[in-house]
Amino acid sequence: MKFMTKRAGKAAAGLVGAMFAFQANAAVFFGSEMYIDASAIGAAPVGDADSLTDVFTQFGFNQTLATSVYDFSDGSILGSFFDTNDPTVLTAIGAAQPDPGQRIITSLSPLQDQLAPFDDLEGFGTGAGWGLAVDIDIKGTVVSATEAKYTGGTFTVNRVVAGVEGAPVLEFTVTGSEFLQTVLFIDMEVTSAIPGFLF
Repeated sequence: MKFMTKRAGKAAAGLVGAMFAFQANAAVFFGSEMYIDASAIGAAPVGDADSLTDVFTQFGFNQTLATSVYDFSDGSILGSFFDTNDPTVLTAIGAAQPDPGQRIITSLSPLQDQLAPFDDLEGFGTGAGWGLAVDIDIKGTVVSATEAKYTGGTFTVNRVVAGVEGAPVLEFTVTGSEFLQTVLFIDMEVTSAIPGFLF
């Protein structure tokens, strides 16, 4: 097995630059409005009496980093691969660990919280508040020099409160993917969620 790393937003050519789903300012879209109750993960209300964010439509990512591992056992890049930021797996293959900032969800778009009482985000993304980190463990098949298909695996979203990462709050299971021109769409289903967190 050999590996390559692809950093979000980093310029690269051909398949290596295109395969990993998260490019700069990438997002996970749900196609409908949603909001979070931060009290479900132990976060305190910010700016008002409740712990509910305002409605948003997507989780945003910047600088997300995973390592792609390809099976070169037959001398060809074609065939199975997986993408991961799992520290245990990366240590086993001798790959570098991602920095903490390369695992986080950076925005609940389009919320910005620029006006008092600063309650739209309920402290999301602040050092003393709460946030979300992502564990990536997805797999697929390289079918040609310009195309790969994701076929399975999970994105696990973990709570981060006051800088301490804790248990998962959401898990998405990959069901397939589609590559349209220069955009890779990964199909996922929510397969688990803690009660009272995401609405």
